[in-house]
Amino acid sequence: MDKNKFRSNAEEIRYYTKKLLSDYQEHSIQEIKKYVQEQTGKEFTDGTYSGALRDLLAKETGYSNISRGIYIREKDSIYIDNEYVEIEPTLNEKVIIILQRTIDNLYTEANSINILNVKPKDLEVAEKINLLISEIQKKIDQFN
Repeated sequence: MDKNKFRSNAEEIRYYTKKLLSDYQEHSIQEIKKYVQEQTGKEFTDGTYSGALRDLLAKETGYSNISRGIYIREKDSIYIDNEYVEIEPTLNEKVIIILQRTIDNLYTEANSINILNVKPKDLEVAEKINLLISEIQKKIDQFN
């Protein structure tokens, strides 16, 4: 999703929270806030996080608040022979996750440039990063 196309702060928080939780690991609210801030360059209020995460848990399946301030994306499961069996992400899904994280990391680095002290070489690198992000996004589209 284009970083400038969010309809609300809560939607933006949910988007980046889902990306962070896509590793199926436990993450604290502090980790979520840090990740969202790194990706967006914005600080949101505690109330905005609270509402966004409450809506994520209420409206989308597969996300849980397993203890106070700890969130996780549950592995997909299917019901076989009277029990639930976890389904691991496919290799295709794992590759998409890796490529998307690479894009996120590139955005984070590009956004760390202090525009007041920017060097010409940094601008050249920023242009290359932009092209690289476009190419990686095309590869992700090929996997979908």
